[in-house]
Amino acid sequence: MIKQLGYRGYISSRPVAGGRVPQQVQNLVLRDYCADNNIHLLLSVTEYAVADCYTMLEQVLRDAAKNQGVVLYSLFQLPQSPVARSRIYQIVLENNMELHLAVEGLVIKDQDSAQRVEDIWMVYQTINSSGHTITVNDEAVPAKQAASVGN
Repeated sequence: MIKQLGYRGYISSRPVAGGRVPQQVQNLVLRDYCADNNIHLLLSVTEYAVADCYTMLEQVLRDAAKNQGVVLYSLFQLPQSPVARSRIYQIVLENNMELHLAVEGLVIKDQDSAQRVEDIWMVYQTINSSGHTITVNDEAVPAKQAASVGN
């Protein structure tokens, strides 16, 4: 029997962009995203709840020969460190894999798409570090809180 390659799902048990999303909901988002994009989704791995731990993501990336890529629930599951994110992009690109970010509808498949994700990270971090407020649903909300609305 020939094993069919596919994309490994990646979900988290810790907060994503400041909000908690149940694992069942994350898996539903991955399933719908993959169905809409004609992607064969393999069983998801769940990252450990320990802060700044990416053991499961690193394991999936080491198993590059077994996967066409990885589908993350959100880009905000990637490491906060730009150096660590860059290392992930490098592994993905060197192994001709794709990194899909389901909530954001983004795909990292080349250097340009990786740079686009880094640009989004920069905007997100700028918003989170500012003391400004943003109007959400006719209500002034601290920018940091508004950045996680909908997550």
